[in-house]
Amino acid sequence: MVKKIIAFALAASFTFGANVLEIVDGILGQTSTNTTALFRDGLDYLDEDGRPNIAKISNTLKSNSLFPTSYKEKINLDIQFISSQANPLLLIKIVKEALNSLGFNEILTTEFANTQATIWGIRLNTKFMLDPGSLYTAFKNTNTIIQAIERTDTFTYKYALDTSKSILNLTAVEIGKEIELSKPLEPYFIDVSDANKVEITAKNGDSWFALVRILDKNLNLIDEKRKNKKTTKINFILPSNAKYITIDDANSLENIKRGLRIHIQ
Repeated sequence: MVKKIIAFALAASFTFGANVLEIVDGILGQTSTNTTALFRDGLDYLDEDGRPNIAKISNTLKSNSLFPTSYKEKINLDIQFISSQANPLLLIKIVKEALNSLGFNEILTTEFANTQATIWGIRLNTKFMLDPGSLYTAFKNTNTIIQAIERTDTFTYKYALDTSKSILNLTAVEIGKEIELSKPLEPYFIDVSDANKVEITAKNGDSWFALVRILDKNLNLIDEKRKNKKTTKINFILPSNAKYITIDDANSLENIKRGLRIHIQ
């Protein structure tokens, strides 16, 4: 199974990506005369970069009642996201951000592998089918490209992603100024390029089990700063190769429900 998944990802990465009819077949899991006729002029379904415009393809499928968007009862939707370029943390963060923006916040990890390709398998228990077109649009916000789609069962999909030019959506922080961070829904993710020192303070009424991870430009973990007792402040010196930090609570983000203050120098 893993070999088949890797082959799927690598095959997509060695070409410019699937063509329009291959994307259509991947979304539907089948080929038919009707769909071939709908997409006869494939040039109408390419984006500005010459790749299949999956949003436009999906809209055509939905308008012709070929792709259901919702169900009366919840279904288990199983999806594998596969990238031959991505650092595991990068893949997870990019996919999670995209899914969250589409209203999918309860995401269960079903598998994870990091061999020739990074594979993150998830399950969504939902009444709503994940629309490939909406996902395509959400991924564009991070320069992430859907190279290929494969529907292996009614509620089972694989997505091969090109993350070679992906960017992260980061919490904006200015060096030399104390910045107010709002209540977190997930750990803060902050660019600390050119910074030497970080001071993080809880707002009045809050204290937290501080957990800060320091990452390099490839999202590899360099160091971790942790408080095993509740605190209202943490400060530390950054290594020279630090690029990002994540700020979390070791127990629950509810401990910093009022947000934090951060000052980087």
